[in-house]
Amino acid sequence: MTFNPFSGTNGNFYAVVVPPTAGSDLIIVTGPPTPVPVLEAVKFDFNFGLSSSATFVGFNSPADSGTRTLFTRQLVGGVKEWSVTMEGAFSGDGVPANTHTRLRDGLFIYFHLILDSTTGFGYRGLTGKITSMTGGADTKSSDADPVRIEIKGDGILYAPSLP
Repeated sequence: MTFNPFSGTNGNFYAVVVPPTAGSDLIIVTGPPTPVPVLEAVKFDFNFGLSSSATFVGFNSPADSGTRTLFTRQLVGGVKEWSVTMEGAFSGDGVPANTHTRLRDGLFIYFHLILDSTTGFGYRGLTGKITSMTGGADTKSSDADPVRIEIKGDGILYAPSLP
């Protein structure tokens, strides 16, 4: 299979804002929604971490009856977290007006990161919270407006796949 990265016409970061759900502090995606192309990413990096304090205490935790002390248990596999940082330019093709202005720090989003423009191979159905977004404009050149977005992942980061 020939690798065909995006070259600046369709965008490879698709996103849609997920509104808060009444009565919940978690991201709840229903549908799922249909993300729109937002960013033509020239670079993105995933960061993974395994918590070293993956312990818990529950009703079945071992206890010392003499001292009435509970002992912690270790989670199988631990607790993992992930984030992604992207750099690129806002996509101007087929994007509903002002889509990029609706993205800002603190919003929850449902998104896709497409790696191959021909096959559509990529990361799909991800959720996360925008933790940082910076951008600018160069009005004296024809270069695209640069943007950098950092997203803290929510839930599982599935392996990339075809649509």
